[in-house]
Amino acid sequence: MTARVRDNLRLLVAYGAVSVAAVQACYFGAAARLPVSTALLLEYLAPVLVVGWVWLVRRNPPPVPAWRSGR
Repeated sequence: MTARVRDNLRLLVAYGAVSVAAVQACYFGAAARLPVSTALLLEYLAPVLVVGWVWLVRRNPPPVPAWRSGR
């Protein structure tokens, strides 16, 4: 573990915990308000939607590995 990670370990763990909790809260909130099929579709399309959003905002196509999910 690098010194930089060690110095910020608490912040890193807190950020990870808050992020995971927020994702779960949003998922269950969506599942409560949307049909299950729509919520699952949005969940599994999220990586493609994020790459598409970055492409739209930056107006520059992402590199090929981003579309292939790192394969």
